[in-house]
Amino acid sequence: ECKIDKKIVAEQFGDVVEISTVLEDGIAELANYAESKFLDKALDVERDAIVFGARQHASLMKTDEHLSDAIGILSFGGESDAASFAVETAMAALAELDGRQVGEDIVAQIFHSFCVGK
Repeated sequence: ECKIDKKIVAEQFGDVVEISTVLEDGIAELANYAESKFLDKALDVERDAIVFGARQHASLMKTDEHLSDAIGILSFGGESDAASFAVETAMAALAELDGRQVGEDIVAQIFHSFCVGK
């Protein structure tokens, strides 16, 4: 049995919903809490967006970088072909977000996070 100090968790992260998958307690409360975050508009996507791992974070960072490049190219009178390429690259990085497409650098970053034994 794992004991967690709920006060410390609440101080760091806010609301706490206790669940037990073994006893199947609290699952409905967790579902209701999650649903309330979306239905009552309490979740601010600009501030509270959630990323579920290194792959998604890397994809979002690459997307942001390439879109910034495209904006910079256009802002300084650069070629529209170069800006289009940056946008296409951003779209490819965005496709990595849900796993539809995964670049070599993302795979390398993921495997760098794990210790692979023989």
